[in-house]
Amino acid sequence: MIELQRVTKLYKLVIGINDISLSLPPGAYGLIGPNGSGKTTLINLLTGQLKPTLGRVRVFGQNPWNRPQLLRRLGYCPAVDPAHWNVSALEWVTYLMEMTQYSHAEAQRRAETALAEVGLADVMRRPIQTYSLGMRQRIKLAQALAHEPDWLILDEPFNGLDPIGRFAMTELLQKWVSEGRNLLLASHVLHEVEEITRSFLLLCGGRLLASGTADEIARDLGNIVGEV
Repeated sequence: MIELQRVTKLYKLVIGINDISLSLPPGAYGLIGPNGSGKTTLINLLTGQLKPTLGRVRVFGQNPWNRPQLLRRLGYCPAVDPAHWNVSALEWVTYLMEMTQYSHAEAQRRAETALAEVGLADVMRRPIQTYSLGMRQRIKLAQALAHEPDWLILDEPFNGLDPIGRFAMTELLQKWVSEGRNLLLASHVLHEVEEITRSFLLLCGGRLLASGTADEIARDLGNIVGEV
């Protein structure tokens, strides 16, 4: 369902990701690695925000670049904050749902449901500028969930969450995975991802170093060190 064939992305002389090949069937995966390892670049390629310098990207068998119909099947939670702080969370998520061609009434219904699901029912009509960082994170998750996507792609969704928020986020994503839905979750904190999935992709320096369970990755990295 997600496939990369020898994909490289360059930012002038800087390498974002370097010669990555992978194939992800339906399931739940953790994309882990330190800050600057290439996680966001990889996500931006999958969500059609970047074109690869070299190689081929396919999502549901199609090139995601400039494919609005394809991208409606993805639920994307970016690392950056919502663009407009002077509107309410309800207005923002409703607007995004209208962009996916829902009527205003249906877009607002979906926005209300998603915001309630992430714990913002009581504050969804307040301006985003009054929200804490953790609350803004939950807006982004709501916008990713509201249209019931085939694949949920989250970029560092736990950033800024307090312990209660982290617990609630983990429970919600565990429920998503338990229902057999697809997830790609990027994080630099392994234990956060381990509570949701046992399948990992390890990036470092723009390269895919290993994939599999935590034990399999540890074994593979040990073999690499041993060979060096």
